[in-house]
Amino acid sequence: MAIDTADPVTGPIDIPPSGRGRGRGAGRILRAVVGVDEDLMDRVPEERPKYTRQGALVVATAAMAAVSMGYAVFDVFDAPWPVIAGLALVWGVLIGILDSWLVISLNGVTGRGRRRLLLPRLLISAVVGVIIAEPLTIRVFEPTIVQRIGEDQQKADKDLLSAYLSCHSPAGAPGAVSIACENYRLPVAAPNDTGSLTTKQRELGRLETTIKRTEGIWTGKQRLARLECAGAGGSESGFSGLVGEGPRCARLTREAEDYEQSSGIQQMYARRAALNEEIARLTDTARDSGKDYDAAVVAAAEKEVARQQRNRPSRPDLLKKIETLNVLSAEKPAVLLGHIFLTLLFLLIDCSPVLTKLLSRPTMYDLRLAVLLSDRADAHDTQLRRTKRRRRNRDDLDAHRQDLVVRRGMADASREAGIEDAMREAQARKRLDDR
Repeated sequence: MAIDTADPVTGPIDIPPSGRGRGRGAGRILRAVVGVDEDLMDRVPEERPKYTRQGALVVATAAMAAVSMGYAVFDVFDAPWPVIAGLALVWGVLIGILDSWLVISLNGVTGRGRRRLLLPRLLISAVVGVIIAEPLTIRVFEPTIVQRIGEDQQKADKDLLSAYLSCHSPAGAPGAVSIACENYRLPVAAPNDTGSLTTKQRELGRLETTIKRTEGIWTGKQRLARLECAGAGGSESGFSGLVGEGPRCARLTREAEDYEQSSGIQQMYARRAALNEEIARLTDTARDSGKDYDAAVVAAAEKEVARQQRNRPSRPDLLKKIETLNVLSAEKPAVLLGHIFLTLLFLLIDCSPVLTKLLSRPTMYDLRLAVLLSDRADAHDTQLRRTKRRRRNRDDLDAHRQDLVVRRGMADASREAGIEDAMREAQARKRLDDR
């Protein structure tokens, strides 16, 4: 790019550039990244290393962004390596272009407004830095994060198994009625119906009560018969006092026998024996069925836990790792400090191209570039004014020419009109003369 050779403000710019030190290698490429004008840099060659390193910072930041994006894509998507590398490269190039723009837009900025322009650019760089820093921080803490995730998953499996078992009470115990258990139902058939056993036990209880009451009445009647036949008491006690089978003895004995027949006490005894046998059989059946049911519940719960384990991703995703890192930071001060310092480190690295501008004064290159840009702006303004003036003069000349054409046309029209009037007047006189 050609440069004016007169600059009374910044020094001996009239010395022609030698072109030495430009090179064609990596240094020139790095300076091109931050928009360095090599023709102007030849005027201040001592600034060349500074801008070379600034370009290296931009490239390093872009490379760090590419690595961060590659790790993030690897954690989020199950994509082949070429796709991951391609996405990481595109992201790195975008971040490099953004950082390059942030730096180039500050080249040649001097004066009091310099910091006012730097701060918004620093904010943009900080936002991008946070996005880049988080995946890299996760990568540093990954062993601890993965270990914690594994421990959390094991605890979750134990809690899930416990929830399934607690919502399926052992056979014979009261069933779970909690609303929360609706989400922990297992496809396990209930144990054999114990309702029959309960019914039989209740029937036996009622029968025992009836037998006890009936036996009391029957035993009383038998006692009265025995006492009468044994000659107990006398007439004043209600007994005859006669020993042997007298009329009263026979009557009481017959009443006891009749009550035995009418009350059905013997049938009650037979029913009680049958109920005891049936209850014993049902108890054995329920006990065996309960063992099978409890084993089936445990097997089904373990199967459900294993199914949910299989449905988990083969590796935790990025969001899960970020969440776990936040939990670890809240629990362990060492992890919190490491998280903060690593994030700040990566953030400073990403902000370093803009920070170098913010923390340093305008260089000689910036001063010369500012003068050059100002001169070019003045030259362009002058050219615009000249162009505008030439265009205005040309428009005035065209308007004057048009005015002349109009005047000539009007003069010609006036002459033609005068000639026509003269001819008509001559013709009128001739007609008068002919008369």
